Amino acid sequence: KLGKPVKQDGQFYRQVVPSPQPIQLIDQQLTALKLLTKNDVIVICGGGGGIPVIFDPVSRRLTGIEAVIDKDRAACMLGKTLGADGLMILTDVEGVAVNKDKPDEKWIKSASPAAILELADNFPAGSMGPKVSSAIDFVQTQRDRWCRIGSLKDATSMLEGKAGTKLTNEHGTDHLEYY
Repeated sequence: KLGKPVKQDGQFYRQVVPSPQPIQLIDQQLTALKLLTKNDVIVICGGGGGIPVIFDPVSRRLTGIEAVIDKDRAACMLGKTLGADGLMILTDVEGVAVNKDKPDEKWIKSASPAAILELADNFPAGSMGPKVSSAIDFVQTQRDRWCRIGSLKDATSMLEGKAGTKLTNEHGTDHLEYY
């Protein structure tokens, strides 16, 4: 009735909007983030729900658009923009798995971007796909970068290497290790 695209989500419907790649931060946001990180503040941001904007050349203002920026891709963009060494993608599952919810399910402990890319069919677009894709993008852009994907409740253990999935190039380009 509203003339907008919708998709069934369980017994309800939700509006479907585009999900463009994030390109850059607004200057004021970037200035604030750089100031915080320069002063050794741990920044937690990019959690989704923000309003994507475009620059309107006529009004010379930023204008909100009907879209949603994927939080994992936003986190990757933020990490690359700030020159971060590492990125944590925190979610509600313990890490990245192949054959998830099947009898032969295996949880990945660590992998190189190239090795995990070969398993891409295991990571659906609506769930783990953007997380893995963002992690690959982040790690590939600089030799010593790492990304960990795992549960928010395991964040400390992830940093200690005891939980989650770590994407890194430190073990070579064909590295893949399961728990």
